[in-house]
Amino acid sequence: MPCYKRTAGQIVAALEMLLNHKDLTLQDADVVAAALTHLRKRPVLGFSDCLVLETARKAGHLPLGIFDRDLAKLDGATRTFLGSRGLAAQLPDLAVLAQHDARLS
Repeated sequence: MPCYKRTAGQIVAALEMLLNHKDLTLQDADVVAAALTHLRKRPVLGFSDCLVLETARKAGHLPLGIFDRDLAKLDGATRTFLGSRGLAAQLPDLAVLAQHDARLS
């Protein structure tokens, strides 16, 4: 059970109530809804991880490099490895992404 002692189902239900509330507006509700879709399909994922992925997607910052094996299974996420052959081997790709982001600024 997560640190908040709530199941994925309880988190989904609470956030759906907020999304559907007639007098409440959530910032980036589309991002929250997309994150909830992932959480419903894969309850082993944390909501915050799903939210980070969907926030990166909306900002156009994919692929999202992560360390979590389960999250890496989602479209748009890629597993980043540490070690001599891991992160170092990915540095050229990260440099290309940084150059791309700099051109957009």
